[in-house]
Amino acid sequence: MQVKIYTDGAARGNPDGPGGYGAVLQYIDTKGQLHERELSRGYKKTTNNRMELMGVIAGLEALRTMPLGREEMAVVCRPDHCSGNRITLEELAGERLLLREKGSGTRDSIDTVFGAAGLTVSAFLDSSSTYALLSCAREGLGVTILPRCTWRAMSSISGLPW
Repeated sequence: MQVKIYTDGAARGNPDGPGGYGAVLQYIDTKGQLHERELSRGYKKTTNNRMELMGVIAGLEALRTMPLGREEMAVVCRPDHCSGNRITLEELAGERLLLREKGSGTRDSIDTVFGAAGLTVSAFLDSSSTYALLSCAREGLGVTILPRCTWRAMSSISGLPW
C-alpha cells in the first residue's frame, strides 16, 4: 500500500510570529476507495522553518498511528479495578477515560466506535504518551484504551507490572 503525505507550514512575522502547519494523508484501499486524513495545528510564536518541518513530522507520526484497518483494542486499568470480564461500551463510557490525544489514529478509532453506538467520549485525561496513559491506569486514575499490540509492546518494555 502506498500512502501519500502532502504538507505545508508557514509563519507570519517570522521569527516569533503566529504560524501553523497542515498535512494531508491519502491512500487507496484494495477496493479502490480513497481514504484521507487531515491534520493541522497553530502556534502563537513560531518560525517558518519550524512550521514547514512540523507539517512533515506530524504527517509521519500520523502515518504510524493511521487506522488502516481493524485493530483489536485493549482496555487497561488497575488490576484490582478490572475483573478480567468483558465490559460494554456503555459501562466504559462511565469510566474515567485516559485517552490518546484528539487527532491520533487511536483516538479517532475510539471516537468513531463510541459515536456509532450513540455515546459521547469524555476524556478525564488526554495524552500523547502511551507510557503516561499506562502509568496513570496502573495508579488507578482511570481506564485507558489502546491497540492491543501497543499495550503488549509497552508492558513488556515499560517495567510496569500488569
